[in-house]
Amino acid sequence: MVSIGVQVDLTHGILPPLSMASKAPTPEEKKKVTKAPKPAQPKTPVKDFVLSNEKRAFFFTGMKKHERDSLWNFLGPAKNVLEILDRSPKTTSGQLMSMSVECQFLLLLLILRRNKTFLELSLTFCVSRPLVSQIFRTWLQFLFCKFRDIKQEMFIKRSDIPRPLPRHFNNKLLRNVRCVIDGTELKVQSSTDFKQQGNMFSHYKNHTTAKILIGVTPSGMCAFVSDCFEGSISDRQIVEKSGFLDFLEDGDVILADRGFTIEDLVRERGAFLVLPPFLKGRAAFSFEETQQTKIIAKARIHIERFNWRFKKFEFLKGVIPYYHFPYISQAVVVCCCLANFSLPLATT
Repeated sequence: MVSIGVQVDLTHGILPPLSMASKAPTPEEKKKVTKAPKPAQPKTPVKDFVLSNEKRAFFFTGMKKHERDSLWNFLGPAKNVLEILDRSPKTTSGQLMSMSVECQFLLLLLILRRNKTFLELSLTFCVSRPLVSQIFRTWLQFLFCKFRDIKQEMFIKRSDIPRPLPRHFNNKLLRNVRCVIDGTELKVQSSTDFKQQGNMFSHYKNHTTAKILIGVTPSGMCAFVSDCFEGSISDRQIVEKSGFLDFLEDGDVILADRGFTIEDLVRERGAFLVLPPFLKGRAAFSFEETQQTKIIAKARIHIERFNWRFKKFEFLKGVIPYYHFPYISQAVVVCCCLANFSLPLATT
């Protein structure tokens, strides 16, 4: 029996047709679906350009993979938090989205090795020229400070020099040599300051130059590199002003060329100086002096080879422009230390 006056909703609880339940969303509905954005990653233009293969990487950086890895690890975690110079607002190397930290590192090596201009690199990697300059100066100063922090360790003690010695040092005259020194010069653009022009002019190169004192171990690795001085400075003056004498210890033997008339300065530190013999008005050397000259010349060739090695960094080749003067000393120190990541020039 059906109750009168009670209305029953027979559609309540009935599922919609299957075609309605599986209806695909419209394009407008798809747009409304929002996905969680992925965190932005720094761009890697230099890495993609330089590290596409190892032959290319060596050409642009002058360093093999294991050498680059050693340098990268040596720089430590500080490389990720460098404050980019003259950048507004203040930005650290790890926060720079237009170029990753590794790209900034490779950019410095590329400029030093191939002397690419800031404008050329800005066009190649689609970044602004001021940014390239800021990255270069930041990383150059960073590496300079890192290498200067270990200058005491670089000037290896005589007792720590690996034995046996290279064959050109394995003789009675040179077996106690701790360091071989030489002055080398880099041509630089002439200054508009006439006084500075005169101070920088080198009669040896017949050009305005910057002069550096280099010291290498018997194996041909850089032990000491001075700041840059004006080209007219004498060998004696650069030894006095560079701080080289502060590293000498009792019993050290220093090998140098004839121009380094510094025997009194070295003796004050308890060290000894070995120079090629002088004629002193005579017509010829004695047989013993001739043999001594040959021994010294064969040993000194390694510092000439080191000078050639660090000058392969083309930032230091040719005539260095005047606008690079503010950081030329830093560049020289960094290039010399980068050359140390290669194999020793002299072996046993």
